[in-house]
Amino acid sequence: FRHINEVALNNIIINESSKSYLTKKVDEENQHGHFMLYKRLVKRIRDMIIEVDESYAYPYSLATTLIDGALHQHFVSKHFKSITDCNDQITPSEFFKNMISTLLNMNYGKE
Repeated sequence: FRHINEVALNNIIINESSKSYLTKKVDEENQHGHFMLYKRLVKRIRDMIIEVDESYAYPYSLATTLIDGALHQHFVSKHFKSITDCNDQITPSEFFKNMISTLLNMNYGKE
């Protein structure tokens, strides 16, 4: 895969990802299995959430929020800087590590 420009691919994913499922035919496409990889990823993240905190009440919702929110925060930090805390010092990854740690009682960054 040396011919793939990873920076360009990353930008495409950040800028275009939601367009893959925010369509008028989403239900039909879902019935045809178009979102199986996405659903499998959500389930894997859900399983990790349960492994960390089995008492957390909304693991599927958190998993989808993490995926979509991470892409959204990357987009917002590039294009709408005034409405995010993410910047050159605070990455979306840092924000989500903090959020997950707080939600799942993990004490991230408090050592």
